[in-house]
Amino acid sequence: MRHFLLLVLLVFATPLALQAEEGEGARLRALASTDEAVQAAALEAWKALPKRERVELLRNALRSKDVEVATIAASALDVRMLDHGEIKRVCRLLLSEPFTLIESDQRASWGFESRHAVGRDELLPFLAAVAARPPEDWHNSKVQSIHKVLRSRHAVGLLPLLESAPLSLFQGVLWCFLQSALYDREDVHRGVVARGLVYALGRLRAQRAGEPIPKLKAVPLDVVSTTAEGLPEAFKELAEASREGSVAGFSVAGDPLPELKLYDISTWLRRWARTLTPGPRDLPFLHALLAPYRPSEESPRVFEGGPTPDLIQWAMRGLARFPGPKGRDQVAAWARESNDRAVHAAAALDSPAGRARVRALFDAGITADELSWIADRPRARREAAREILSAWPPRFPAESARLGPEGRPWIERDYGVKIGDDDLDVVEAMLWAQEASTLTLCSWHAYVRQGLVSDAQVDALVSRLGALPALAEESLDFDKLTPFLATLHHRRPEPVRAVLKRWVETQPTIRGAVLVLLARLGDTAFIDEMLEHWSVSYEGDARYLGRVADERVRAFLVDQMAMGDYPERMAAMQALLVAQGLPPALSGVFSIDADELIDEEPLSGAAVLLREGKGLAAVLHVVAATEGEQDEPDLPDGCLHALGLVDDQRAREALRNLQRARHRGRYWDATVGLALSGDETARAEVVALLEADRTWVLMDFDSSMFIDFEPSLTGLWVERLDSNCCLSFEAMVKLRAMFPTIPWEDGFGGAGKPITRAWLDGRTWTKTPLLDGLVPTGR
Repeated sequence: MRHFLLLVLLVFATPLALQAEEGEGARLRALASTDEAVQAAALEAWKALPKRERVELLRNALRSKDVEVATIAASALDVRMLDHGEIKRVCRLLLSEPFTLIESDQRASWGFESRHAVGRDELLPFLAAVAARPPEDWHNSKVQSIHKVLRSRHAVGLLPLLESAPLSLFQGVLWCFLQSALYDREDVHRGVVARGLVYALGRLRAQRAGEPIPKLKAVPLDVVSTTAEGLPEAFKELAEASREGSVAGFSVAGDPLPELKLYDISTWLRRWARTLTPGPRDLPFLHALLAPYRPSEESPRVFEGGPTPDLIQWAMRGLARFPGPKGRDQVAAWARESNDRAVHAAAALDSPAGRARVRALFDAGITADELSWIADRPRARREAAREILSAWPPRFPAESARLGPEGRPWIERDYGVKIGDDDLDVVEAMLWAQEASTLTLCSWHAYVRQGLVSDAQVDALVSRLGALPALAEESLDFDKLTPFLATLHHRRPEPVRAVLKRWVETQPTIRGAVLVLLARLGDTAFIDEMLEHWSVSYEGDARYLGRVADERVRAFLVDQMAMGDYPERMAAMQALLVAQGLPPALSGVFSIDADELIDEEPLSGAAVLLREGKGLAAVLHVVAATEGEQDEPDLPDGCLHALGLVDDQRAREALRNLQRARHRGRYWDATVGLALSGDETARAEVVALLEADRTWVLMDFDSSMFIDFEPSLTGLWVERLDSNCCLSFEAMVKLRAMFPTIPWEDGFGGAGKPITRAWLDGRTWTKTPLLDGLVPTGR
């Protein structure tokens, strides 16, 4: 009845021309009308509705059998208001107008935010739908924005689109196709990728010549097959076409395709090259590939117009297989030059003479240290230890990063050098025997040995850390050292705590950061110093002061909450919440970004409840007080799910209310929270969302939630490390939050899927308060 009355009011609020139409379908058609007067009148009436009513009407319309009405609703709804089934329906409906999946004027004009809803299953239908649109409707950059859900498996579906896509879309499809190839690091789809790139090359050549577009079926299915003569023709064709500076390959009218990095093709080719062995008939190809490889006049170490260094090394090693002036003699001649070509050539001469030449180059000061492992392994071990010992200031990762799990596969791949655990054992013994600096040893064990450290070494390192002299600020990257401290703390908690206390008095450059760690541990030894440094040094970690159980801390926070500046007052509220035993992530609920609200509802009411020790009630007060129909103030992103970690019926009921209140845009906060509380239905929906690669929906969430959510999600994130840049980066961020001692950097998948999986497998884990993550307890 309420909706019926509402629709009657809406109809009478619009022009007479619309009164004959009935129901919400008429209302939505008016809002989407091309008649500006009709649309303006309908929009004015629409905005007068409470937001709750607007969202309910749109969600009802989304289920309408009238496809036009449902599509209009789909183009207006913010996906944060929708469950996963509704998100998928939005995607299906908007394929008729595919660009509204990415950008929609209706979302903004109707009062909603615009976030596209595409998951991995919609990527190919989206591109197919775009291909059917007139070229003037779109631009390649819009197509490429969909890459955040691109996976290597999409190469199979993208292949036919390389033929069917109009020229205006071809560049975007080719870019997506190449990206799917780059992150197929196990090369499951090598045949598909090779065939697609050969076809793309043929299509570009036809375009330049003004000829008809060729057919995909003209490219054989077995383009990756080797022959008795040697290399596949497809490999040679692509290697030549992707050479830097080439105008005969992946270019249009002499200009490389915008957004298509030819280096990316070479990156894919080098993986293929490692599986290939050139034959005698390939000698002309190898010489042609290396012909442009010359030093530039500006720098003898920069080369113009040649292939990437890894393909250079591969080509030279191929030539070195053959005797005579076209093979080994030519490589030996290059090895007499004192530049990078000599380095590659000498490394290619895998023979006593070649190794002797490598030694001569190394003695002459050629600084490719990988060569020492070819020339003289005992010397290489000594040189590695010497380099590490001489590095100052010690950096994290260490100067010896190439000896770690990321660097060693690269050396083996491009130089044919395998550095084993026995080599690392020898280098490590040298470092300890030659009294390497404490920070160097910490770096070695954290990044090269991946946390592997004996009990005796733990005791020695803890003792030496405590005895460190005062360090200059540039001498220590404390953020990099902290994960290793967490490893040591798990093994020797009290001695490490004692080290931190000594650092408060002896290390002024890191005092504030050390006080944060002591606060995380709930240590009460330096309360005065903690309070003194709180506003300056705590910054984002200010809430952890709440773990220090002392009345002086509580009194200080209450005073700050009443009299401090806005940031200090907000941080004091967060710390008081933690002091009352609630999850740190939940404290973000007080981070409403509006200074003038600090003395007004909802924060003023929450402050009163915090003073009374009613932390959960304070959070629920903010949730309830922001229930109004106005868009501001709104609840912060990515914190309310932590209500699911609170064992209290009020918290669970608040989550259910938020889940029902779709207009608030907190459906996924609530669903994740219910999953954390043990709701199996909610858990299944969150897993389905992530498996569909809609991970960006949860991008703003506190990453530590996955520690408490479900251990099996670790495998989901690891699987996505070898994926597109956005997805792999997000996976690495989540894994680092869960496993803060992971020994490689954030960004583009860290060390990749196989290495990360090997690091995680076979270890047992425990949660550390020092970092609120999981540290290994053993192997």
